[in-house]
Amino acid sequence: MIQRDFTAELHCQYGQIVVTSVPSSEDDGIQHALRKNWLVVDQGNDPAWFRRLTFHFKYLKTDGARHHYQIEIAEPSSIKRQRLEKSTNNWLKFYDHLALGNTAHLSFLNLTARRQYWKIQVLGEWDGDMASAQQVEFYLRDAAVYRVANTYSALYDYFGLHAGPDDGDILKFHLRNITLV
Repeated sequence: MIQRDFTAELHCQYGQIVVTSVPSSEDDGIQHALRKNWLVVDQGNDPAWFRRLTFHFKYLKTDGARHHYQIEIAEPSSIKRQRLEKSTNNWLKFYDHLALGNTAHLSFLNLTARRQYWKIQVLGEWDGDMASAQQVEFYLRDAAVYRVANTYSALYDYFGLHAGPDDGDILKFHLRNITLV
């Protein structure tokens, strides 16, 4: 995979990866903070409740067949630089790493842990040519062993991205609109 920083949209076999949002008419402060910036697959969802974005992949290193990155939001600028992390129950969300903000999902682990990183495991061969990078399929893994899956949340009654032992549909990802940084 690309061994330098880049920005790109993230897609899987079911659609573009987006984050949850809350329309301003529904924003009551606390609920807004609890329900925003969770990663989901866009399957024609109501755009008032979901936001498309561009990811910033910050290259860290390559370890065998896995490439390590920290992942932040590049665009839209209103939520730029929030960092992709797992909640304490393994759901993927962008957290603001400059302020405490959403304390409902903070834990001792999240407050004391080093920045989480993500691994890209390319499926098949890639010759390194940027012209073909958008055709490369890969698994996205957490820093441990788990592949990112589309998993049902009974609490919120929708599917979200998850990296943990729960059952889910393992996703195969690819990038679109890649820009080297």
